[in-house]
Amino acid sequence: MQDVCELSVGQQVLYGLLHFAIGIGPYVEITPARLSQRVTERVQQLTSAIYDILNCRGIIRIDYIITEGDKINMLEINTTPGMTATSFIPQQVRAAGLDIKDVMTDIIEDILKKKA
Repeated sequence: MQDVCELSVGQQVLYGLLHFAIGIGPYVEITPARLSQRVTERVQQLTSAIYDILNCRGIIRIDYIITEGDKINMLEINTTPGMTATSFIPQQVRAAGLDIKDVMTDIIEDILKKKA
């Protein structure tokens, strides 16, 4: 699952990001992101390549900023993203029509199979 979501902070970006960091503020999470199909696919391709190159396992979150001309700028890789009800990952799981319990069970079972 590679849903692309958008964090819209409006015109007061610094204020929004500061408040986002502590869990409150004037931001809106939008899934799926309001991007063209071409940009969405490119973000998914980049994310998949980064995941494979770094030999990641389980769920990660990679943050990007899309600037003028659809330039994709990677900000950070979060290998332990939040999993509260209001965190991005559970919201993306719900948006994909999946149950977080099933997704986590699949991840755990996959890891156990690889260790066997």
